This record gives sequence, structure tokens and C-alpha cells, in this order.
Amino acid sequence: MAKSVYEMVTERIINQLEKGIVPWRKPWTGIKGGAYNRISKKSYSLLNQMLLKHEGEYATYNQWESLGGHVRKGEKSEIVVFWKIQPIEETKEDGTKETKQVPILRYFNVFHISQVEGVEPLTKDDLKSIEPIEKAESVLHDYWSREGIEVKHIGGDEAYYSPSRDLIRLPLFDQFTDANEYYSTAFHESVHSTMKESRCNRAEDRKGKLVALEAMTTARKN
Repeated sequence: MAKSVYEMVTERIINQLEKGIVPWRKPWTGIKGGAYNRISKKSYSLLNQMLLKHEGEYATYNQWESLGGHVRKGEKSEIVVFWKIQPIEETKEDGTKETKQVPILRYFNVFHISQVEGVEPLTKDDLKSIEPIEKAESVLHDYWSREGIEVKHIGGDEAYYSPSRDLIRLPLFDQFTDANEYYSTAFHESVHSTMKESRCNRAEDRKGKLVALEAMTTARKN
């Protein structure tokens, strides 16, 4: 009996855990790009980053063929998954019918470039770099400057706010899969910095976070 895509995903994660590999990924990768599609040059989703064994270029069999490459005989594929919205018609208790949009997990088989002949790897210059968002940059840097917060961007796998040092540490900008992920992480750690007594002196709760975000976004008015 063929395995369902859910079983395949579960099996892949369990196999990694049994090898001592914890596959959960942050929204950033160890190197720029992480695992990405050779054709679109876009990084795969966080779930797919967890499932794939390697960093670098992946593509389907047909995509490699379209580039003039050939997957070597005997190479085994990996999977990348995606959600497809499927309309499902259901009959309600009163006999009427209702159509619901149900997300269903699907997958593609892909091969890493190390399994392919006839195609050269892309260079760093070939990859699309993510561009900063001007308004988000302005809000963050105005807040950091006004509050005298030290911010360090260091290559690695850590993002945090240190209350004792009043310091925010973030991975390098190019490690993130896209600009939105970077700013989501940067704003998240900046919200933590508002717990300091000389700022909001707040507890870590939802209400406090909302107040902190409002204070940050109005920084330029003060």
C-alpha cells in the first residue's frame, strides 16, 4: 500500500531524529539561500527546509532535463510538500449541501544538484539577494538609536534580546529566506527589549507586546 504524504513527512522527520538531527529550522538558514529551487531560485518553505537533506539547488526530474541535465541512474529522490486547496462538498443534517475549501498536502519528487550531471551549480552572483524594506528599516533603526540598544548581526543560528546587556543579536540579513522573515524576527526581539524598566517595564504578555509595538512605530514622532 502506498504511503500517504503525511506518513512520508513523519517518517522523514523521525529518521532525522533517530540520527540525532533535530530538523526544526528557524526562518533563517546556515548559508544564504538554504535549500532552494534551481528554476525559481527561491528558498523552499520552512517545512521543506526540514525535510530536505542538503542545502543548495533542488529541482524536479523534468526541471533538470529542461536545463540540459540528467539525473544519474539509481539516484533516489526527496520530497517537497505544498498545500493545495480542494473543494469538498458535504451534506448537512438538514439535507442541504455545503462546499468547503479543505487544504490537502501534496508533494513533488526532487533531486539535489549533486545527483545531476550536465548542469553547473549557480554562483552567488546568480542568486537573487533579498532587498531591505525602507520603512521597516527606518522604524527599527529609529527605535534602536533612540533607546541606545546595541544590535549585533552575527552569522549563526541565534536571535535573542539580552536584558543584562541591553543587546539584540540577529543572524545576518542574507541568512533569511526573505525580507519579511528578517523584519518579523527583528521586531520580535525589539518587542522583548521593551521589558526594560526605563522603557515600558512590562511583563511578557499580549497586551504589553501590543503597547510596545505601538511605541516603536511612533518613535519618529518623539
